Amino acid sequence: MQIVQVIDPLVEVSPVLDDATLTLCAGSVFAVVHGAVKLTLEGRFGALGAGAVRSRLSEFALQVLRGYQAA
Repeated sequence: MQIVQVIDPLVEVSPVLDDATLTLCAGSVFAVVHGAVKLTLEGRFGALGAGAVRSRLSEFALQVLRGYQAA
């Protein structure tokens, strides 16, 4: 995944955000997801298995997009 893959959905749900804000928000979302995946692969995410982490990350992404849609 690349940050540009995060920007496109953000633009779609919140077209009023300027480029600087989009880049900052996309970088934040990317970092959170990347960190969770990295910790899971290293076995340091706690008791959650890969399937549970995938489900939580999907829910997280939906919540983020809903938040930007409301903005």
